[in-house]
Amino acid sequence: MQPANHPPEILGCSLTTFNNVYIDLVTPRIIKDEDYYRSCILGLSGKDITWNIQYSIKPTRNRFHAPREVTVVRDYDSFLSFTDWLPVKADLFIYPINNPIDTLRSSLHFKVPMSFRDGQPESRVSPHRVPNICLGAIRICTKVRLFFPRLSDPNRKDVELTFKEKKGLYEKGLMPVLRDLSPDTVTNWPVNYEGAQTHARKAHGLYQYGTRPFPGARVRRLGWELVDKLEEEFPWAKGMLFMCQMQGVKEAHQHHPDSMDRAEDALKNALSDFHYNDLMEEPHCYVDVGLELAEPGYAYQWRTDAHCQLLQAFTDLPLPRAQTLMKSRNTAIDYSSGLIQLSGCRIPIPTPDANKVYFQAYTTDKALIQQKDRGRHSLSITGKAALEEEEPPYLNRLYDLYFDAKDNHDCTACVEVCIKLKDAFMEPMDFPAWLMRDSLQWRLVRLTSIIHTLRLQNQGPPDLRFTSTALTLIAGIVWLANGLHSHPDDGSAARDLIHTSYKFFFGSNFNVLRNKFNPTAYIPCSSIPKTRIRTQKGMSKRHRADIPEPSAAFATLEYDAPPPPQDTGEDLPFDEQLDLPAGLEEPFAITITKHWNQFCSDVLQKCGNMKGNPTSPSHCRLTMHEHLLVTKDIYKETNLVVIFTCVQWKRAHPVEWHKAFNKFFPPPSTPPRLQPQNYPNMTYWMQWADMKGDTPAHIINQIRTKYWALFKQLYWIPKPYADCLWKYTEDSGFVTLPSTWKLAAPHVIINPGKPAPTWEPAVDEAGEFAVEEEEEVEVQICDPDYMPAAEWIDNVPPIPMHIYMRKEEEESSDMTNIIRVHFKTY
Repeated sequence: MQPANHPPEILGCSLTTFNNVYIDLVTPRIIKDEDYYRSCILGLSGKDITWNIQYSIKPTRNRFHAPREVTVVRDYDSFLSFTDWLPVKADLFIYPINNPIDTLRSSLHFKVPMSFRDGQPESRVSPHRVPNICLGAIRICTKVRLFFPRLSDPNRKDVELTFKEKKGLYEKGLMPVLRDLSPDTVTNWPVNYEGAQTHARKAHGLYQYGTRPFPGARVRRLGWELVDKLEEEFPWAKGMLFMCQMQGVKEAHQHHPDSMDRAEDALKNALSDFHYNDLMEEPHCYVDVGLELAEPGYAYQWRTDAHCQLLQAFTDLPLPRAQTLMKSRNTAIDYSSGLIQLSGCRIPIPTPDANKVYFQAYTTDKALIQQKDRGRHSLSITGKAALEEEEPPYLNRLYDLYFDAKDNHDCTACVEVCIKLKDAFMEPMDFPAWLMRDSLQWRLVRLTSIIHTLRLQNQGPPDLRFTSTALTLIAGIVWLANGLHSHPDDGSAARDLIHTSYKFFFGSNFNVLRNKFNPTAYIPCSSIPKTRIRTQKGMSKRHRADIPEPSAAFATLEYDAPPPPQDTGEDLPFDEQLDLPAGLEEPFAITITKHWNQFCSDVLQKCGNMKGNPTSPSHCRLTMHEHLLVTKDIYKETNLVVIFTCVQWKRAHPVEWHKAFNKFFPPPSTPPRLQPQNYPNMTYWMQWADMKGDTPAHIINQIRTKYWALFKQLYWIPKPYADCLWKYTEDSGFVTLPSTWKLAAPHVIINPGKPAPTWEPAVDEAGEFAVEEEEEVEVQICDPDYMPAAEWIDNVPPIPMHIYMRKEEEESSDMTNIIRVHFKTY
């Protein structure tokens, strides 16, 4: 036995092993108090407080191994159609007053093209967002609805038709058609909608939603004439659609999966109430095709880590597409009995004109307690019921149900694919082999702990039972109990409850645990690689060479700029007047040199990072400090791997090269652009705009002539666009370096008079890894950029050697290998 104040030992075990440990603990007829408490904690949290062991259940240890004698059955579970005609040939039972419950408000998980405006193409929309009404029923499993897309409006609060719309449908559409087609039965119908409401109203204002039969031989004609009457009377009826939905026929049309003939016969039998051959030509008719796998004496569950493979196997989607759908927010995971390794899934496939639009994998263990109740699809207990008696009767009944079923109920694994009708009898026909077994005994273990814990709580005195912590524990237990056989509630209130309940089981709330062990809301700074350089989002920073030597190219430039206006306060007393410092009197050649250097720096400061992946390296290898020290020499480098991690290049035409210069340094009188990206946040750009406004045009032309001479000496430059400086989209007109790179990369153009660029990494992969390993163990490596503080000038470090060294100097330098290794490590 370990001391209780030590961290518990983590012990992985199978489901069977954990069940046996728990059962051995609670089997004795008389249980000691300490063992009673121990069993409650063990069953709810998996922690054995006596031995200080934290059990970690690994259900995949219970996986079965081939060969197995399993039975596979194919079935049709439901049918959906959207048509502009009524494809029914059975008797139709029409609702004079529709039941609002039958209005479609829940998602069908796919979209249907509908017409919303005259002269505009159809738009794909989720049907449950379109105003609709239930027209009638066929037998007990099929509903017929009318959809009116022209009634759709962003300001409309409900898809239920208004009283006025229902009145128009009844009096201007349904009644005239019934008088024409079935005059002998129309006498049983109220003459107007108000009369139908009066006839259906019961005591206390409720309605009796009865039906009136209509012969199947005339149903198709009823659909045509109803459309004509409504479109003639109401503009909002144009483009209306009929929806037929058949549900609740699972196990009624089972057949062997290996026979396509039997599959087609079963489909025809399932759709015997419809015009089968005509529906085969309709593009928006769907059938849920199911496969069920079973073996006597075994309970099958789907593995959570197999969902992607299942989706790919049954839908023929490419693996990248299947992986993307698994991460979609529309994908739902249904965990089994609170075990995250076991779960089903529900996955919409939002691909236009795809023959498969929805996939789900589930198990039949829920059939024991499946029942629609207050919006849920299974039985559940409330917090109020959990507090009313020592042992809530519902939980005891649920325990008896599981106990009776554990040796007699075989849980089967099922998949369903919603597929277009024309392909329904051809696929899916095969079953993959990624399966595993489970037992209802685990639910008995968890349920026993829940009952025992509630008994302890409800036996306690009121001053302890009704505290914040006690009620939170009860709420958490209720959530666990309902999640044993149903999709756990994941609403906002349930999530708050989960976060609060974590303190009982782990001693910390969820956010603390997640941020400590697996932060998902952010990426820790420690995970950001050193090759990721922060992008300069705002105004570019000033070039670090404050007082550079004037460039020889600008030596002949002379211009005496007028001094800026100064106010020394001459109207104030003498002792309050401002003493201005002596003027800087900076030579014009130095001013222009600083501006050219600022241009060289700003362009690279605005080179961005890869979007959507904050742990990827930057496009540009230079650090921000190096960005502030660059000169024109960096743009003369022909080995682009020195500057970029990836790049797209093309050789510019002479005209294109000159246009690029004009974009960087617009001539005088050039009209300003419509707020492009990057440019307004570059210091040199704003300085150039001010310079053009304050300096005579002939001086600006002289400066541009000097700049153009320097620009023609550059080897590469970013491809400037009208709306932004840097673009990174993949472009077939550019060549990508390295050749293996297949993602976005910055666009650059090469001087038309220069050779193609090279891509020669300085070290091989082994060398790179060796350097990284040395950095991890913090071996002191000479940084080529490091300069002692004593060598800094005016708090500015000297320019690193590899930024301004010419190629021939670099090849002859003793620092060559160190510099290349330095660049490669980015």
